[in-house]
Amino acid sequence: MTVRDLTESVWLNQPGRLSARTGSCADGFRGTGVMAGAVAVAEGPHGMMDLVMKAVSTVRDTFAEGVAYGADTLLADIMDELLEELPEEISVAAAAFLGRGTWVYTRGGCRAFVAGLRSEEATGEVTPVGEDSLEEVELSHGQCLLLVSRGLVGLAGSPQALAGLSKCRRPLEQCLVGIVAGTRIRFDRIGGSAAAVRYCRRARRIPEFRYYRAVLALAAAAAAGLLTLPLCGRGDGPAGGDPEETSDTSETVMPLD
Repeated sequence: MTVRDLTESVWLNQPGRLSARTGSCADGFRGTGVMAGAVAVAEGPHGMMDLVMKAVSTVRDTFAEGVAYGADTLLADIMDELLEELPEEISVAAAAFLGRGTWVYTRGGCRAFVAGLRSEEATGEVTPVGEDSLEEVELSHGQCLLLVSRGLVGLAGSPQALAGLSKCRRPLEQCLVGIVAGTRIRFDRIGGSAAAVRYCRRARRIPEFRYYRAVLALAAAAAAGLLTLPLCGRGDGPAGGDPEETSDTSETVMPLD
Protein backbone atom coordinates (compact mmCIF):
# COMPACT_ATOMS: atom_id res chain seq x y z
CA MET A 1 0.00 0.00 0.00
CA THR A 2 1.06 3.56 -0.60
CA VAL A 3 -0.36 6.81 0.80
CA ARG A 4 -0.77 9.64 -1.66
CA ASP A 5 -1.63 13.22 -0.77
CA LEU A 6 -4.32 14.75 -2.93
CA THR A 7 -5.65 18.30 -2.97
CA GLU A 8 -8.87 18.68 -4.94
CA SER A 9 -10.08 22.04 -6.21
CA VAL A 10 -13.28 22.95 -8.06
CA TRP A 11 -15.36 26.01 -8.89
CA LEU A 12 -18.82 26.70 -10.27
CA ASN A 13 -21.02 29.60 -11.36
CA GLN A 14 -24.78 29.46 -10.80
CA PRO A 15 -26.78 32.26 -12.46
CA GLY A 16 -30.02 33.47 -10.88
CA ARG A 17 -33.26 34.78 -12.35
CA LEU A 18 -31.82 38.28 -12.77
CA SER A 19 -28.20 37.52 -13.51
CA ALA A 20 -27.75 40.91 -15.18
CA ARG A 21 -28.36 42.73 -11.92
CA THR A 22 -25.12 41.60 -10.37
CA GLY A 23 -22.36 39.43 -11.70
CA SER A 24 -20.11 36.92 -10.02
CA CYS A 25 -17.45 34.60 -11.34
CA ALA A 26 -15.31 31.74 -10.05
CA ASP A 27 -12.30 30.17 -11.73
CA GLY A 28 -8.93 28.71 -10.90
CA PHE A 29 -5.92 26.59 -11.70
CA ARG A 30 -5.74 23.09 -10.21
CA GLY A 31 -1.96 22.88 -10.07
CA THR A 32 0.12 19.72 -10.10
CA GLY A 33 1.99 17.66 -7.53
CA VAL A 34 4.81 20.19 -7.20
CA MET A 35 3.12 23.31 -8.56
CA ALA A 36 0.73 25.42 -6.50
CA GLY A 37 -2.89 25.76 -7.49
CA ALA A 38 -5.27 28.66 -6.92
CA VAL A 39 -8.98 29.47 -6.92
CA ALA A 40 -10.77 32.81 -6.88
CA VAL A 41 -14.29 34.19 -6.59
CA ALA A 42 -15.23 37.77 -7.44
CA GLU A 43 -18.48 39.73 -7.56
CA GLY A 44 -19.56 43.19 -8.64
CA PRO A 45 -22.60 45.25 -9.65
CA HIS A 46 -24.10 45.42 -13.11
CA GLY A 47 -21.76 47.14 -15.54
CA MET A 48 -18.55 45.97 -13.82
CA MET A 49 -18.45 42.38 -15.03
CA ASP A 50 -15.24 43.06 -16.93
CA LEU A 51 -13.52 43.99 -13.66
CA VAL A 52 -14.95 40.91 -11.97
CA MET A 53 -13.50 38.75 -14.73
CA LYS A 54 -10.18 40.56 -14.48
CA ALA A 55 -9.86 39.81 -10.78
CA VAL A 56 -10.49 36.10 -11.25
CA SER A 57 -8.39 35.69 -14.38
CA THR A 58 -5.42 37.50 -12.82
CA VAL A 59 -5.22 34.96 -10.01
CA ARG A 60 -5.77 32.02 -12.35
CA ASP A 61 -3.30 33.04 -15.05
CA THR A 62 -0.52 33.99 -12.64
CA PHE A 63 -0.50 30.58 -10.98
CA ALA A 64 -0.99 28.78 -14.30
CA GLU A 65 2.50 29.96 -15.26
CA GLY A 66 3.89 27.58 -12.63
CA VAL A 67 4.61 28.39 -8.99
CA ALA A 68 6.71 25.88 -7.05
CA TYR A 69 7.42 27.99 -3.96
CA GLY A 70 6.47 31.35 -2.48
CA ALA A 71 2.77 30.89 -3.24
CA ASP A 72 1.79 32.91 -0.16
CA THR A 73 3.93 35.89 -1.11
CA LEU A 74 2.73 35.78 -4.70
CA LEU A 75 -0.93 35.69 -3.67
CA ALA A 76 -0.40 38.62 -1.31
CA ASP A 77 1.23 40.64 -4.11
CA ILE A 78 -1.60 39.82 -6.52
CA MET A 79 -4.28 40.86 -4.04
CA ASP A 80 -2.48 44.08 -3.12
CA GLU A 81 -2.32 45.08 -6.79
CA LEU A 82 -5.94 44.15 -7.42
CA LEU A 83 -7.19 46.07 -4.41
CA GLU A 84 -5.36 49.16 -5.61
CA GLU A 85 -6.79 48.90 -9.12
CA LEU A 86 -10.34 47.68 -8.47
CA PRO A 87 -13.11 49.87 -7.04
CA GLU A 88 -14.55 49.03 -3.63
CA GLU A 89 -17.69 47.64 -5.24
CA ILE A 90 -15.71 44.62 -6.42
CA SER A 91 -15.52 41.83 -3.84
CA VAL A 92 -12.79 39.21 -4.12
CA ALA A 93 -11.87 35.98 -2.34
CA ALA A 94 -8.78 34.07 -3.46
CA ALA A 95 -6.78 31.11 -2.20
CA ALA A 96 -3.53 29.42 -3.19
CA PHE A 97 -2.65 25.89 -2.12
CA LEU A 98 0.27 23.49 -2.24
CA GLY A 99 0.00 20.23 -0.33
CA ARG A 100 -1.62 20.87 3.04
CA GLY A 101 -0.65 24.54 3.02
CA THR A 102 -3.39 26.95 1.94
CA TRP A 103 -3.32 30.76 1.90
CA VAL A 104 -6.49 32.85 1.77
CA TYR A 105 -7.29 36.52 1.16
CA THR A 106 -10.76 38.07 0.98
CA ARG A 107 -12.26 41.53 0.60
CA GLY A 108 -15.85 42.70 0.68
CA GLY A 109 -18.88 40.46 0.29
CA CYS A 110 -16.97 37.44 -1.01
CA ARG A 111 -15.97 35.26 1.91
CA ALA A 112 -13.89 32.18 2.72
CA PHE A 113 -14.68 29.53 5.31
CA VAL A 114 -12.99 26.39 6.58
CA ALA A 115 -15.23 23.37 7.12
CA GLY A 116 -14.71 20.74 9.77
CA LEU A 117 -13.38 17.21 9.87
CA ARG A 118 -14.68 14.20 7.98
CA SER A 119 -16.32 11.99 10.59
CA GLU A 120 -19.76 10.58 11.12
CA GLU A 121 -20.27 12.27 14.50
CA ALA A 122 -18.88 15.72 13.76
CA THR A 123 -21.30 18.44 12.76
CA GLY A 124 -18.38 20.43 11.44
CA GLU A 125 -16.75 23.65 12.50
CA VAL A 126 -17.09 26.73 10.33
CA THR A 127 -14.46 29.42 10.63
CA PRO A 128 -14.18 32.54 8.44
CA VAL A 129 -10.63 33.11 7.26
CA GLY A 130 -8.59 35.67 5.34
CA GLU A 131 -10.73 38.74 6.04
CA ASP A 132 -8.88 41.78 4.62
CA SER A 133 -5.50 40.09 5.12
CA LEU A 134 -3.55 37.03 4.04
CA GLU A 135 -4.14 34.07 6.34
CA GLU A 136 -2.51 30.65 6.25
CA VAL A 137 -4.63 27.55 6.85
CA GLU A 138 -3.18 24.06 7.20
CA LEU A 139 -5.89 21.66 6.11
CA SER A 140 -6.15 18.28 7.81
CA HIS A 141 -7.47 15.13 6.17
CA GLY A 142 -10.98 15.74 4.84
CA GLN A 143 -11.07 19.46 5.61
CA CYS A 144 -12.49 21.87 3.04
CA LEU A 145 -11.93 25.51 2.27
CA LEU A 146 -14.96 27.14 0.65
CA LEU A 147 -14.93 30.50 -1.16
CA VAL A 148 -18.32 32.04 -1.96
CA SER A 149 -19.90 35.17 -3.37
CA ARG A 150 -22.41 37.19 -1.35
CA GLY A 151 -25.42 35.13 -2.39
CA LEU A 152 -23.90 31.94 -0.95
CA VAL A 153 -22.54 33.32 2.31
CA GLY A 154 -25.48 31.76 4.14
CA LEU A 155 -24.49 28.38 2.76
CA ALA A 156 -20.88 28.85 3.81
CA GLY A 157 -21.99 29.74 7.33
CA SER A 158 -24.01 26.55 7.71
CA PRO A 159 -22.15 23.92 9.76
CA GLN A 160 -24.41 21.16 8.46
CA ALA A 161 -23.82 22.05 4.81
CA LEU A 162 -20.07 22.28 5.17
CA ALA A 163 -19.89 19.15 7.29
CA GLY A 164 -21.68 17.40 4.45
CA LEU A 165 -19.12 18.75 2.03
CA SER A 166 -16.30 17.40 4.17
CA LYS A 167 -17.92 13.98 4.61
CA CYS A 168 -18.89 13.61 0.96
CA ARG A 169 -17.06 10.60 -0.50
CA ARG A 170 -17.73 11.53 -4.11
CA PRO A 171 -15.46 13.77 -6.23
CA LEU A 172 -15.41 17.29 -4.82
CA GLU A 173 -17.09 18.75 -7.91
CA GLN A 174 -20.16 16.56 -7.43
CA CYS A 175 -20.26 17.41 -3.73
CA LEU A 176 -20.14 21.16 -4.34
CA VAL A 177 -22.76 21.02 -7.09
CA GLY A 178 -25.03 19.09 -4.76
CA ILE A 179 -24.91 21.48 -1.81
CA VAL A 180 -25.22 24.58 -4.02
CA ALA A 181 -28.23 23.06 -5.77
CA GLY A 182 -29.75 22.43 -2.36
CA THR A 183 -29.76 26.18 -1.65
CA ARG A 184 -32.08 26.74 -4.65
CA ILE A 185 -30.09 29.88 -5.41
CA ARG A 186 -30.92 29.49 -9.08
CA PHE A 187 -34.44 30.66 -8.21
CA ASP A 188 -33.20 33.82 -6.47
CA ARG A 189 -32.92 37.13 -8.25
CA ILE A 190 -29.16 36.91 -8.25
CA GLY A 191 -27.11 33.76 -8.47
CA GLY A 192 -23.75 33.04 -6.99
CA SER A 193 -20.31 31.56 -7.48
CA ALA A 194 -18.28 29.23 -5.32
CA ALA A 195 -14.91 27.49 -5.23
CA ALA A 196 -13.68 24.76 -2.92
CA VAL A 197 -10.40 23.11 -1.93
CA ARG A 198 -10.25 19.77 -0.11
CA TYR A 199 -7.20 17.96 1.21
CA CYS A 200 -7.19 14.16 1.35
CA ARG A 201 -4.72 11.43 2.19
CA ARG A 202 -5.54 8.33 0.19
CA ALA A 203 -4.13 4.83 0.57
CA ARG A 204 -3.74 3.11 -2.75
CA ARG A 205 -2.41 -0.29 -3.78
CA ILE A 206 0.78 -0.13 -5.84
CA PRO A 207 -0.22 -1.37 -9.32
CA GLU A 208 3.27 -2.57 -10.26
CA PHE A 209 2.93 -5.61 -7.95
CA ARG A 210 -0.12 -6.87 -9.81
CA TYR A 211 1.65 -6.52 -13.13
CA TYR A 212 4.73 -8.26 -11.70
CA ARG A 213 2.70 -11.28 -10.62
CA ALA A 214 1.02 -11.45 -14.02
CA VAL A 215 4.38 -11.40 -15.80
CA LEU A 216 5.70 -14.21 -13.57
CA ALA A 217 2.63 -16.33 -14.32
CA LEU A 218 3.05 -15.83 -18.06
CA ALA A 219 6.77 -16.66 -17.86
CA ALA A 220 6.05 -19.88 -15.94
CA ALA A 221 3.44 -20.93 -18.50
CA ALA A 222 5.85 -20.26 -21.36
CA ALA A 223 8.62 -22.28 -19.68
CA ALA A 224 6.27 -25.22 -19.12
CA GLY A 225 5.31 -25.14 -22.78
CA LEU A 226 8.92 -25.23 -23.92
CA LEU A 227 9.69 -28.24 -21.70
CA THR A 228 6.87 -30.28 -23.23
CA LEU A 229 7.93 -29.69 -26.85
CA PRO A 230 10.60 -32.53 -27.02
CA LEU A 231 8.09 -35.04 -25.61
CA CYS A 232 5.50 -34.12 -28.19
CA GLY A 233 8.02 -34.54 -31.05
CA ARG A 234 8.94 -38.22 -30.31
CA GLY A 235 7.46 -41.11 -32.36
CA ASP A 236 6.08 -44.45 -31.10
CA GLY A 237 8.93 -46.65 -32.44
CA PRO A 238 10.50 -49.46 -30.42
CA ALA A 239 12.64 -48.54 -27.50
CA GLY A 240 16.32 -48.17 -28.31
CA GLY A 241 15.68 -48.11 -32.06
CA ASP A 242 16.73 -45.51 -34.55
CA PRO A 243 14.07 -42.81 -34.65
CA GLU A 244 14.51 -42.61 -38.42
CA GLU A 245 13.81 -46.36 -38.88
CA THR A 246 10.22 -47.52 -39.16
CA SER A 247 8.75 -51.02 -39.32
CA ASP A 248 6.22 -51.82 -42.05
CA THR A 249 3.91 -54.78 -41.41
CA SER A 250 1.82 -54.41 -44.58
CA GLU A 251 1.68 -57.41 -47.02
CA THR A 252 3.55 -57.22 -50.35
CA VAL A 253 2.06 -58.83 -53.48
CA MET A 254 4.69 -60.08 -56.01
CA PRO A 255 3.80 -60.45 -59.68
CA LEU A 256 3.71 -64.03 -61.20
CA ASP A 257 6.26 -64.89 -63.90
